[in-house]
Amino acid sequence: MPEPLRERYLALEVPDEELLGSIAQEAALTDLGLDALEAQLTAPGLDPGEAAAVALTVGRAGRARSRTGLEALRAQLVAAGHEDEAWAVSLASALLAPRPGAVVERAEEGYRMTVGTTRLYVEDPVAAYWHRRGRWGPPIRPDVDRPPTLLRGPGQVDAAMGQARDGAVLLVTFAPRRWLGAAEPPLRLCRAGLSRRPDLGGLVRWSEIGSLGRLEDDRGARVAWAGPDGAPVGLPERPSVPAEDLLTLMERLLKDARS
Repeated sequence: MPEPLRERYLALEVPDEELLGSIAQEAALTDLGLDALEAQLTAPGLDPGEAAAVALTVGRAGRARSRTGLEALRAQLVAAGHEDEAWAVSLASALLAPRPGAVVERAEEGYRMTVGTTRLYVEDPVAAYWHRRGRWGPPIRPDVDRPPTLLRGPGQVDAAMGQARDGAVLLVTFAPRRWLGAAEPPLRLCRAGLSRRPDLGGLVRWSEIGSLGRLEDDRGARVAWAGPDGAPVGLPERPSVPAEDLLTLMERLLKDARS
């Protein structure tokens, strides 16, 4: 006979008078704010319940490199015998994926996670807020369940910025370099960064971009960005929005990420 499920339950307390403030803070998260939260994860003397709450905030933001800090926190909680909180941190790690998968479910009041013979219930009022809106987390997390917004033609910048600030993925296509040539992979822009892959794999975060501008080479003048090492990365020519609009949109997204 299969082993029965072992159920665990953890309730995260957020006073009613603090809930709106907590949601607003999470909605405004940037990479700089995530860095500060990750620094808290293994701070000496942090209450285990508070550590679990911070971990879930980090997980909802969906930044892949946060996994290292979450794993360190989980090991610390296991060593101290705080098993329920350690399971909540495992849940936070599962949330980092753009689509967390079948192991994690959005519940009315928080989360359900089933791993092997263990089912964890987490009551989290901030998570419940996002779940009621059909989302896994705040706008810094690209909403991959929402169809991407195709940008075409001039005059798209203001509307596109509003959508990106709400978590949308913006799609910019490029004309083939030659007649009947292979299509260039589209550019995907979001509040967190940019990618050329449909699954947002290899997302380059705005916090990793040092500068934006134009690159002049044998293909002409193209929109380009540079990482901390200063090496330029040019985008293809002939984007589906005017190049000046594309550069303006990227500059505004970068400014948002730094504010």
